Amino acid sequence: MRESVCHHSFRESLCLFVAKKKQMDSPSIQVLQRSRDSAHLKPEPDGIDNPFNALDFRQSSLIPNPQAGCLASTFAEEMKKEKLLSAISAISITSVVAFLLAKLSADVFEVYGSGVFLATPFVCGLLAVWIYNRKGKKKIGESISVSLITGCISLLGFLIVGFEGLICLAMSIPVVLPLFLIGGLVGYAISNAIGKKIVTDIAVIILVSAVPFLMGFESREKNEPLIRYATTIVEIDAPIEDVWREVIQFSKIPEPTEFLFRIGIAYPTDARIEGSGVGAIRYCNFSTGSFVEPITHWEENKKLAFDVVEQPEPMTEISPYAGLHPPHLDWAIRSVKGQFLLKEREDGIVELEGTTWFYTVMEPESYWSWITEDMIHLIHKRVLNHIKTTVEGSANKAVVSTPLRAPRFTP
Repeated sequence: MRESVCHHSFRESLCLFVAKKKQMDSPSIQVLQRSRDSAHLKPEPDGIDNPFNALDFRQSSLIPNPQAGCLASTFAEEMKKEKLLSAISAISITSVVAFLLAKLSADVFEVYGSGVFLATPFVCGLLAVWIYNRKGKKKIGESISVSLITGCISLLGFLIVGFEGLICLAMSIPVVLPLFLIGGLVGYAISNAIGKKIVTDIAVIILVSAVPFLMGFESREKNEPLIRYATTIVEIDAPIEDVWREVIQFSKIPEPTEFLFRIGIAYPTDARIEGSGVGAIRYCNFSTGSFVEPITHWEENKKLAFDVVEQPEPMTEISPYAGLHPPHLDWAIRSVKGQFLLKEREDGIVELEGTTWFYTVMEPESYWSWITEDMIHLIHKRVLNHIKTTVEGSANKAVVSTPLRAPRFTP
């Protein structure tokens, strides 16, 4: 009987130690605590205190006990289950919060600013880790993993519910996921901060609640966009008059081979013009529609400049839903004007320079402008290289078709 009581006491002590080490607060621990207290209050069967009880406990604790090992294993499984449930709760709740904040920014405030691209991923990463650590301190690696998984699930959720397309989501990853990570680190620090728990809870609630106010402020304080430009140059070995004619309205361009164009980024197909000189209307046709370009400067064989009064969508999104049209496709990226400059060098080579002025209204502005500039350069190269190929090909054909006449001799 003494050996059974000692083993029982040892197993319960081991379980309580493991539970305290992991900071668990479950009903099973409370039951074991009550059982342990009642076991210590029980007298010996014969009513006589046995001085060897303590010695028996020490001796039995030195002997491997299979039952104690099984009990410890059970609690290890229970802790894993608690972590899994905490992770699922954190990911689910935070993903819903991320979707609601993004929807609020796009549909209500109609702004894609710091609130949706910077504050939302940061706060959601923080929130996910805070929820995950609510029932006890977890390892920092596990916590950061939860924040990153939450970010991935949120982006995937935007695609599944038809809120956003795959191309834009892929472009946002270099900004969004690092902010989920940083938010997770801050959330871990807050969860393990010394002080009353209610203080950290209030701090998290305030941070989450501040995001809609930031979005509202951005929607009311719309500043003039920063206009940038992208310039691309190509050299053409052909008469400048031929280059000019092709610049005004170029012929049909073959189907693209570039990866970005093939997955959905809009690409130019041809151009036509109605009228001549200043006031004429040039239509640069793309895979998604036409740019309408009133001519503002016409200097034959030297310069063609125009404004952009209408433009098509910058891309066709990849989505499970046909015809997906996120709101930002209408106003987030805009072309303002463009021009072509022609310069003939002394060696007869024509330098053709194409420039587009544009702006973006998404944050961080420098990041999205960098992406937009790269896409514009890709569009420029498609047009300029087509003009080069067409004009140089025509010039070569003209040279080949000109017959060589034998010199005429007179007797």
